[in-house]
Amino acid sequence: MKEYVREGIQRSKGFDEKANLSIIIVNYNGMGFSKDCLESLMASGACEEELIIVDNASTDGSNEYIRKEFFHVRIIELDKNYGFAMANNIGAKNAKGEYLIFLNNDAVVTPNWLNPLVDTMEKDSDIGIVGSKILLLEALGKINSAGANITFNGCGYDIGFLDHDSEKYNVGGYRGCVCAAVMMVRREEFLNFGGFDEEYFMYLEEDVDLCWRYWLYGKKVVCVHASIIYHEFGGTSGTYRHARA
Repeated sequence: MKEYVREGIQRSKGFDEKANLSIIIVNYNGMGFSKDCLESLMASGACEEELIIVDNASTDGSNEYIRKEFFHVRIIELDKNYGFAMANNIGAKNAKGEYLIFLNNDAVVTPNWLNPLVDTMEKDSDIGIVGSKILLLEALGKINSAGANITFNGCGYDIGFLDHDSEKYNVGGYRGCVCAAVMMVRREEFLNFGGFDEEYFMYLEEDVDLCWRYWLYGKKVVCVHASIIYHEFGGTSGTYRHARA
C-alpha cells in the first residue's frame, strides 16, 4: 500500500451502525492486494460489518493467509474461476446484510468512505445504487472514476479518467452508472433485479448493464463524492498482478 494512503487511515469514530452491511470482495490469486484492502477496511472500522471473500479457486495461498491474519472474514471458496459477475452474485446470495457493498480487492478505502454511502441510500428509497469517487492508487491526485456515463450505443466510460482531481469532481449526483470497484446496493433489490449478468465474465459491462437495468426499473444511480477510495487500476487482472505478495 502506498504510504500516502496508509498514513491517512485512522479508525473511524462514531461509525454509523444504522445499517446492516455485508462487504463482498472477489479474490483470484490476489493475496497482496487483498491484504492491503482488508487492512484499510479494518482501519476504517468496517470490521464491524460482515466481510465476505469470494475466492475464485486461488492457488497463491490467499485463503490460508486471510484465515490466519483476518480470522473474522468469511471465505466462500469456489471450485474454479467463475469471474467477477458470478462470484459477486454468489456472495450476495450468501450475505446476511440488508445492504451489500461490492469492493474490488485492489482497492484501498479511506477513513470515512462508508458513512456517506449509507446516508445517501437511507435518505432516499428511490436510489438503488451508490458509488464512491475513485482515485488512482498509483497516480497521486488523479481520477479513476467520478461516476460513469452510458453512451447511446450502450457502452460506458468513467467520468474524469486520468484527469487531476479538482473541485469539479466534488459534485456528486445522478450518473448513468458507477464503477463496480465500489458499489452499494440493497440486497433484496439486487437479487430481485437479477444481480450481475453472468454472461459478462468481468470488466465494465457488468457495471453498465446493472445500472441501466436499475434505471429501467425506476431506481436512481448516484455518485457520492464525499466517499473516496483508491484503486490500483487493473491491479488484480493486470500483467503485474502476481508481483504483489
